[in-house]
Amino acid sequence: MDAASLALVVLGSIAVLAIAALPAWIAWLVAWGSHLPAHTRRSFMLVCLLLSFGLLTLTGGLLLPLEMAAFWIAPELHVAGHETAASTIAFASEHGVPVACLVVGAAASVIVPLKLRRSWPDVLSAISANNSFKGKPLRGSP
Repeated sequence: MDAASLALVVLGSIAVLAIAALPAWIAWLVAWGSHLPAHTRRSFMLVCLLLSFGLLTLTGGLLLPLEMAAFWIAPELHVAGHETAASTIAFASEHGVPVACLVVGAAASVIVPLKLRRSWPDVLSAISANNSFKGKPLRGSP
């Protein structure tokens, strides 16, 4: 592998990692811009990341039957003479699923932090007021 190819692979890898970290960057920018205290920024970013990637995973899971139909049902439809239906399933699987995942991932990485930033102090105060997280001795123990 020559130096130009190696540089292209390295730059491509860095670009893919930067795009995969887009929800983290957006959550960090929202946390920094909304002047949250430093100790709440980390938890805000973590929850935003979990919600964004969770929505992306949910979208992939909901579209999994379409992927399975493209793999198992579309070839059978093509052999049976239903080329239009087979082509439609294959096209939707090949182009629709990646686009849907990209749109949901990008939208979730922007919408989740923006919707969550105003209510985040209330969420933290509700969690800290919950006594089930505080250690208490058992009744009757010395």
